[in-house]
Amino acid sequence: MIKKLFKPLIPLCCLFLTCLKCLAGVEITEAILKGNQLEKDAVLMVEDQKIHSSLFVWSNITNISVNNVISLKVLGEKVLPQDFECKLKLRVEYFTSPVLENPTVIDEIELGVDYKKAGGESYKGADHYKFKNGYHVKVYITEITNPQAVENLLLSSTIIIDRKYRFLDGQSPTYSN
Repeated sequence: MIKKLFKPLIPLCCLFLTCLKCLAGVEITEAILKGNQLEKDAVLMVEDQKIHSSLFVWSNITNISVNNVISLKVLGEKVLPQDFECKLKLRVEYFTSPVLENPTVIDEIELGVDYKKAGGESYKGADHYKFKNGYHVKVYITEITNPQAVENLLLSSTIIIDRKYRFLDGQSPTYSN
């Protein structure tokens, strides 16, 4: 009777014991430019906080996934006075490792949004470009089709990392408040 009761708990206990030596989590890092910061030749830079940190040993980190999203959005902070359409052309440079000297380059990304003031009209309030494995990302604005519209826009670059940290033998995680 006792064996039947505890048998289903064995896989759960094994999983728990495995996790005692590591800590996992999803970490999100984001940088933004908005309004008048959006201009030709502006640069938006975002970097994983662990990539060059002396507090972490890169080989003790297991990155399960690294997802990147560049987004252009219409700001909803105020009532917009008129219809508009705006496209940004972007160039992206990113590093996939802390030891690389030359970045991966993506030229000619175009993100576009529009806004229609009339009630009931549909409009494109956001546009996104997704890629993977960028730990250090620079986004260059190479062209803006409607510079007057930028006061109503936000450009963001986000890194979403799912990772596990392995603790050194004999050490346990410490938490501070």
